[in-house]
Amino acid sequence: SSSSAPSRGWVPCSTCLGFGASGVASGVMRYKQLDFQGERLHFVQIGLGTNTTFIQNFAGESREFDRSLEWLLGAASEQDPQRLRGVAVEPVAEHVASLRGMVDRLPGVELVQAAIGEKDTWGAEIKVFGPAARDALLRAVAPAKRSRLEEQLVYILNMSCVGSVHPLLPQICCNIAREFNVEVKVESRAADVWTWSRLQNSCNFRGCEVLVVDTEGYDAQILRSLIEHCRWYQNDWPRLIQFETMGHCDILEGHGAEWQVIGSLEAEGYRLIGYSYFNSHLAREQDVQEPDAKMLDWLQSWKCDSCSRCWAFPYITENSGVFCRQCRCKWTPPSPSSDEWTWRPDDAGSWSTSQQSGAQW
Repeated sequence: SSSSAPSRGWVPCSTCLGFGASGVASGVMRYKQLDFQGERLHFVQIGLGTNTTFIQNFAGESREFDRSLEWLLGAASEQDPQRLRGVAVEPVAEHVASLRGMVDRLPGVELVQAAIGEKDTWGAEIKVFGPAARDALLRAVAPAKRSRLEEQLVYILNMSCVGSVHPLLPQICCNIAREFNVEVKVESRAADVWTWSRLQNSCNFRGCEVLVVDTEGYDAQILRSLIEHCRWYQNDWPRLIQFETMGHCDILEGHGAEWQVIGSLEAEGYRLIGYSYFNSHLAREQDVQEPDAKMLDWLQSWKCDSCSRCWAFPYITENSGVFCRQCRCKWTPPSPSSDEWTWRPDDAGSWSTSQQSGAQW
């Protein structure tokens, strides 16, 4: 922890989002300049991309609706689009611009163009593959190949990263070059990086019910920033967190980074509800022990596909289903980069994970 508490006062942004004729945001910061007046939000989502956002679920077209996100957002106390409070954060200008019309239909939702990290940084480099570059590549291939190429380019549109290219991008680019004879070029841009404290203070909110993080390898840094803030302000902890656990953080920070942040959250009063090699979920222990009706329904939705047990946290989700720890007493995640991880009951009968370094949760 730092030696002094992060600033608690409201920090109004000096720059709002301006939009030029191209529809691409210029400048930085907050679209609506909403002041939440110290209220607790229902949702915060960091890392939006082109799909699977709570904004699209509440105000988008039916084809944009995502069932897995509906399940997650069901844990929040508010589902009325006119009453919900939320903040959506994304550093790529085009992704921000594409959501403006939907956000206009959600009076209590703010859209922030920035990245989130462990320290405030102005003008950080981000690596971006934007819609204009995608369209240029599609025009460069034969019409019969465009549909398949577009499917692959959707992934790259959602792989923007701060400071370096996405760890999986080089291989994907090589595959595209081999199949389509085109070169994917990623451009460098500048973006501001905010800490979690600055995000809260700039929008003047105090924590949230559901936090969703999907930032292509920067999830652990964002969660450490959250932890640093909430250690000082205990009422600001989110009650439910979903973040990506596909090993991207491990590639950027070193093996075990994602499990280390899970352990840090557990040490601060969270319980691991479910782990998968996609997303993992943690909830505040007090909200597991004494859940409200919405949280109770969400917790009871977890059930082992093998033995039908409920409340047997943490569950493990893999391609074949969702399983409790008894039905998967020894389990190795299907990732070559993490093949030394195993899950097994420890001597006390509780759940533990071990790594070559000897870390135990």
